[in-house]
Amino acid sequence: MDFNIATQYELKLSWDGISYPREGVCNLKNTKLSGNALAIATEIQANDSLKLDFYKQYYSIVEGVYVADLSWKQVTYNKDKTVTLGEATITHNSQLHVAPKFKDTDYILIDTRDHEEYIHMYSFVYKSYVLNTDGQLYKFEK
Repeated sequence: MDFNIATQYELKLSWDGISYPREGVCNLKNTKLSGNALAIATEIQANDSLKLDFYKQYYSIVEGVYVADLSWKQVTYNKDKTVTLGEATITHNSQLHVAPKFKDTDYILIDTRDHEEYIHMYSFVYKSYVLNTDGQLYKFEK
């Protein structure tokens, strides 16, 4: 599995807690974005979303594409160069019953390499990877 993100394009999505109020919806508590990609990113807007593509990591347990929507309502830029996303959720439309649930200590590493301003319009999803608290990539081979 290709898991090589240039440091300048790393965007880390982390949270303090997670809940699944219903199938296909994952609520994130105290959600933060951090990483070098924030230094080159355009300003993140409130009431927006990203499409996270987990296919490279989940290909062995799902059939077809595995894309989830990360959405949020509020955005706060913090002094520590992180961004807090208020009322953040991740929604999945397919294959939720076979994809493992995220843990409170997991985080998602987002590869923003294909989203520089001059090429962003050609790429609608962000390659994303789920890691555990030790920074280890989950491997879901059958």
